[in-house]
Amino acid sequence: MERGNSITGGKLNIDDDIKAIASFVDGQKLTAPFISLNGPLKAGYQNYLALLLIRHASTKIVISEESRKYFDECMSDASYALYLSIVGMYKPARLSLRGAIENSLRFLSNSEGISIENISVTNLFNAVESLDRTSLGEDSFKKMKKLYTKLCSTIHTVDINFMAQKIPLGSLIFHEEKEFQENISTFTQTMHSISVLVFVFLREVLPKLDASQQDFVNRTIPKSVRKAMLDCSA
Repeated sequence: MERGNSITGGKLNIDDDIKAIASFVDGQKLTAPFISLNGPLKAGYQNYLALLLIRHASTKIVISEESRKYFDECMSDASYALYLSIVGMYKPARLSLRGAIENSLRFLSNSEGISIENISVTNLFNAVESLDRTSLGEDSFKKMKKLYTKLCSTIHTVDINFMAQKIPLGSLIFHEEKEFQENISTFTQTMHSISVLVFVFLREVLPKLDASQQDFVNRTIPKSVRKAMLDCSA
């Protein structure tokens, strides 16, 4: 990749650079050898799938079009975060995961009738925290706030240890097992926190799933949360 880069010297030729980029992309091996079907990736996907099932069930209940768009964007960001971690683009993956948290907050706020126009992320957290239902998933909400702070640290590079330092294009995709494991761990926790909170707010969606899907979603929701929801509706 670097040999075709005009910056390395010689005659400046953008066409050669474009050819080198195309060659680089064609030659990429996207899946790292240390990624296994039964490793941490499976746990991350299970929590992602639970949220995806809730999203699927939510299409069968009345939700405003605007709220639904935020939910869909949350899932889109989560999908990017998982994919980018798998292919070795760890920092962009964390950026997408942070977006998933922000859009989940926008969804929860908007679905409860809170105006989120020009609202800061801090105020989004405050708005969701003030809602009665949030108390049912209080531990997950606190966890989400910690995860968001952690993700912000890596995105804003407040410390040199969080810098990616990937220059030029040829170094953007790399596979590093420790960083992959860290990303997937953060992804798993984030998906779990979002799933619990969305489940608390959309408790009526569960019967919209078939029995096996309901069981799957229930296994991802802590017993304490399900008990609190039962007590609340009793």
